[in-house]
This record gives sequence, structure tokens and C-alpha cells, in this order.
Amino acid sequence: MKITIISNNIKNREPELGEEVEQRLTITSDGRVYLRRYGYTGHYRDHDSIDKEYYRLKDIDRDLMNAIFKKIINNYEVSFGEIIGIGTWKMEIIDDDYEVYTSYGVMEGYNFIGIDMTVLMSRLIGIDHLFLFGSKDIGG
Repeated sequence: MKITIISNNIKNREPELGEEVEQRLTITSDGRVYLRRYGYTGHYRDHDSIDKEYYRLKDIDRDLMNAIFKKIINNYEVSFGEIIGIGTWKMEIIDDDYEVYTSYGVMEGYNFIGIDMTVLMSRLIGIDHLFLFGSKDIGG
């Protein structure tokens, strides 16, 4: 399984040049985590890469993350297309059979079975400045 989340945190104002506006997070089923950060260039769809970070989940955290995303797949609802606007996220899950599940949303949080996924994933990975899905608890 592989999970990729692309979060665009451009809000109701034009960001400063170089300000972080997008994150691309990839998590693999074996616990590898890749985070790429992008800064504003003056164009809303064209950002410069400003940082790459690599992490490794603890086994227990990896197993929990895999179980949650398998449950998300089991409860998957078809998404009818990308949301255009400010402050959006796109999540793509590729399962072990290479089936692709894609969801879109606005940066207002994503709760699954009562769990704020931004808060949970930030704590499991150990990064407190992730955009992910946005969250009232993190200020995303």
C-alpha cells in the first residue's frame, strides 16, 4: 500500500514569495515517509521545491496507519473530481493489488471514524507542521 497526500495551504491572501504553500507526503506500507515542501513563486500552480524530508515509522505506528487506510478503502466513496479553489487536499491510496482510490477535500479537516486524521498522522509521523487535511486542533 502507498498513500500520497498533496495539500495546498494557500488561503484568502497572496502568500509571500518563497512561503511554504504546498506539501506532498508519501507513506509506504513498510513505514517509509517522504515529505516534500514547496514555496510560492508568484503562480498558483507552479511552486519551487524548498525542502525534502525522510522519516521512518515505528512498527506499531506503521501497522496502525496501514490498518486505518485499509479501513478507509473499505468505506471508500467515489469522488467526483478535483476541488478547485484555495486550501485543498488530494489523497491517493494505492492498495496491494494496485487499485487506486482518490479523494479530494478542502483544508477544513478530515475525520474518519471520529479521528482527526491530520492530528493522528502528525503524531504518528512525529511532524507537527503538516498541512495534510487541515485541522482545527493544529491550525491547518
